[in-house]
Amino acid sequence: MLNKTLCFLLKNDQVYLAEKRSTKKKFGNGKLNGYGGEIKPDETIEDAVVREIYEESHSKVAKEDLQKVGVIDFYFTKKPEWNQKVHIYICKKWIDDPIESDEMYAPRLYDCNKIPLERMWDADKHWIKHVFSGKIIEDARFVYGDDNSTVIEKEIRIVSNA
Repeated sequence: MLNKTLCFLLKNDQVYLAEKRSTKKKFGNGKLNGYGGEIKPDETIEDAVVREIYEESHSKVAKEDLQKVGVIDFYFTKKPEWNQKVHIYICKKWIDDPIESDEMYAPRLYDCNKIPLERMWDADKHWIKHVFSGKIIEDARFVYGDDNSTVIEKEIRIVSNA
């Protein structure tokens, strides 16, 4: 199972999301998401978050400004090589607002209460609003079906306060 990161840059009641567009990797292309990716063997999880945010948005964050809000396991029945454990963070302080990169297209702020979930991964509708409202995902597991885009099983446990 791959170990990955995902971080959302929050500004007041808004979040930066960008469209995944990568010529290197097709995984998630066309979907809106936060910033993140694979953890290199010589990195801590937080080091990977900082690096990925910079590579994908050109924004600079400090490790001490990251707040871990959960870990989610994602399984893909037809593409087990996509199975991943994703360490989820939010960050409310950074230098330089996000701009386009080779992987992330058209970053913009979205109201946290009006997120275009139809443009995101199917599992996001089950957990993302919780973390934007200050809750922690204590344990979560999502299984995608044969189409690799529809959730067919889910387990999620939320803690009230972050």
